[in-house]
Amino acid sequence: MRKNPLAIAGVCIGLLAACSGGTESTEPLARVREAARLSTRAFVLPDSVERGKPLTLRIESVAGDGCYEVGETTVDFTARAAIVRPYWYHYPNAVCTQALQSFEHVVTLQFPEEGDVTIRVVGAQALVERRIRVYRRSS
Repeated sequence: MRKNPLAIAGVCIGLLAACSGGTESTEPLARVREAARLSTRAFVLPDSVERGKPLTLRIESVAGDGCYEVGETTVDFTARAAIVRPYWYHYPNAVCTQALQSFEHVVTLQFPEEGDVTIRVVGAQALVERRIRVYRRSS
């Protein structure tokens, strides 16, 4: 029995389209907001920062597959602390092939008063805290 190469190619293309979501749907994929899982080296901070100066905080999170995208990062300030919560979005019904994905969440912090402050990053499975000194620039 002789095999037709065009027929085989057509079947392969059809299978690829089916596996990659090739059927066009008018409904968007469901998107779920989740707290990000922090990496082991979540973030690095200086020991001190000048009062009123912006401090850029870069937080790394790691997802288990390619069905995630970076989300917003919220910041809540208390008298002596900044509580930072990085989020990502998960597409639970998507077909994803990437095994591991990392994200960078960037926020800018600013402290108006001198003294010690705590920067607390709250992730899905971890809480990371760092203390820094806010100082007044000497004239």
